[in-house]
Amino acid sequence: MSVTFEACWRMVLGHAPLAGASLAREWTQWAYDEFVAARRSWSHLRVQSGLSIAASRSGTCGVVQNSAAVSSGTLAFVAGDVGRTFRVSTSPYYTITAVALGVATLDRAYLEATDAAATGIVFDGYATLPADFARFYAIIDPSMRWRIRFDVSADWLNRLDPMRQSATGTPRLLANATYSPVPATLGQARYEWYQASSSARSYPMWYLRKAEILTDDSVLVGPLADRKDILVEGALSRCALWPGLENRRNPYFNLPLAQAHDAKFRDKISAAYVGDEELYWEGMPVAEMGYAQFPFDSAWMQQQDLPAMGEQAGWY
Repeated sequence: MSVTFEACWRMVLGHAPLAGASLAREWTQWAYDEFVAARRSWSHLRVQSGLSIAASRSGTCGVVQNSAAVSSGTLAFVAGDVGRTFRVSTSPYYTITAVALGVATLDRAYLEATDAAATGIVFDGYATLPADFARFYAIIDPSMRWRIRFDVSADWLNRLDPMRQSATGTPRLLANATYSPVPATLGQARYEWYQASSSARSYPMWYLRKAEILTDDSVLVGPLADRKDILVEGALSRCALWPGLENRRNPYFNLPLAQAHDAKFRDKISAAYVGDEELYWEGMPVAEMGYAQFPFDSAWMQQQDLPAMGEQAGWY
């Protein structure tokens, strides 16, 4: 039988009815958050998804210095351009945040010179990641048979190519960028493609998601499946710290008991960690070795005597 979040918090409520459902839920959610934070890659947080790049378009447009509005010319702006990147020549990247009546609104004022017939380009310079994104696990380019790197900082990229003069080509890496300024995805993490593809492409991706806010019918899966005792133990450590109401004491309030519950909670997390590691073993750096690294592909790797796993640094 599946274990739900409600089953957990109701068990906690049984120890301290005075707390009510609201506090019982809060304590149990806290326990889940702590459980997730204890390990960076719990198996139930892995998500298989993908990122897509649409084909770029170029044409004339009107830009005005210190204005965020860009008027259409032969480059006609459409609703689908919202969230995409705009630039003129080697200007910095701008993000289109809105399109109305053929006019694109940028995420900030255009700082370069006014030009009523500038040659602009609309492309996907950034990848906006899902709202629940926590960190990358792997992302690959099937056409090139290599893994896209995501361990390169924007600072390094700014030293390598500050003007993004070599920005168009085959994507090789994703560098950390700003959070999305687009209303529909406001605050979501964004990474910059380098190089940015001018043609439509898609990239399979695996990532680790954030801890979600559980609802009563949320079913516990992965290492928590059939293990409501883990969350209950953690929630009871909070329950034992709650003194109660002004005129009614919580009978479960006991500081040594809270410490004992917390210690058991941490022990149970450690045991679950071991079980999860056995189910989804990460002793070998599969995220590094899962797909070929430039300039060789999987066929080349199969024909070579590669270094031992602990000696990857020289050919990474």
